[in-house]
Amino acid sequence: MTCPHCGAPVNDGAKFCQSCGAAVPQAPLYAQSSSPCPPAPVYPHLSVGGYFIMLLLSLIPVVNIVMFFVWAFGSENPSRRNFGRAQLLILLIGVVLCVLFGAALLSLFSLLVSSR
Repeated sequence: MTCPHCGAPVNDGAKFCQSCGAAVPQAPLYAQSSSPCPPAPVYPHLSVGGYFIMLLLSLIPVVNIVMFFVWAFGSENPSRRNFGRAQLLILLIGVVLCVLFGAALLSLFSLLVSSR
């Protein structure tokens, strides 16, 4: 690197030229981007009516499972996507609990029948 005032060689990291004593401009620690970052997408908030329609659709027996998958994996709106994923998780927990309690009741029933 050379001094911009007198042209003498300057050591890297030096703040002043040893020949003329002028301040040496420092290179920036980071490179500035020529284009600014794009703005984050803004999604509209779901209204009360939107949540009400989602609730009504989740009450229909077969349509609810399909809509949960559509909302969980196909929706651009983060609120709807999180709602769909939460409902699928609750549905999965319910199925697992039903299987466990069903197996427990079935084994209890078979013990009662076999003891007679």
